[in-house]
Amino acid sequence: MVVKKWVLILIFLFFISFSCVYASTLNFEYYTYQGAKQSLANHKGRYVLLNLFASYCPSCMIELNSLNKVSKACPNSKVQVVSLMVDRESSYLLPKLVASKSLTYEVGLAPANVNKFFPDFSKVPTTYLLNPEGKVIERIVGFKSSNAFLQLLSKYVSCN
Repeated sequence: MVVKKWVLILIFLFFISFSCVYASTLNFEYYTYQGAKQSLANHKGRYVLLNLFASYCPSCMIELNSLNKVSKACPNSKVQVVSLMVDRESSYLLPKLVASKSLTYEVGLAPANVNKFFPDFSKVPTTYLLNPEGKVIERIVGFKSSNAFLQLLSKYVSCN
């Protein structure tokens, strides 16, 4: 009975600590594909659709096109789309990738310690929706179409 009680306490503490990570405002710096230093704090006041992808992931490559459509459908004053590549060893591919897909939104390199900010991140693509205060309000694992992203965003903001 004592062991069961301790297991329940540990599970409870884990969920409390996990929820605290997302209860706080996210802020970290990253570099865009052009080498400019950027910060999530620069997007405060807007919803941020933050996509984590890898260059070796076929569904990620397709999803970048979906996110490009979302960025064109949603006013930049309301929603900022950001895609960050997690396989840092392939960073030299970013400019070619952006050009070949004609991406018009912010694309960069995820920080090396991305799991510090997203402890539940383990699969690509994974996309997080941050509210205007910078808190995670949605987590999407796996490929989504532009329509699926727009439907999700419609719960929070109008993209017309």
